[in-house]
Amino acid sequence: MNRFITPFDGSFEQPLFSNADGVGLFARLRLRLIEAFRRETEGFEHFVHLALNEAEALALQTNVPQLVFPILASEKLQRVAKWASKQRRVQDVSGELAFSA
Repeated sequence: MNRFITPFDGSFEQPLFSNADGVGLFARLRLRLIEAFRRETEGFEHFVHLALNEAEALALQTNVPQLVFPILASEKLQRVAKWASKQRRVQDVSGELAFSA
């Protein structure tokens, strides 16, 4: 793990604006959100990155993207996690049906 990235603990109290690592604000937020949703979205990383790209693009269209992005990105990742969970259940049922036939 990169020494500049700390695991996301569910709060945004960690300093976001220290630029000692040379990584931008949105990049740090993205990394924290990816880590926070890693377990729920495992195997669906492509959709995580698509959701984060969309959230960033929408946030940048506002006057306060740094405020909009974390909320929008979290909502989008929650939807990806929910969808990934449904996909796993469908795959499990499909696998059971294939063996029962």
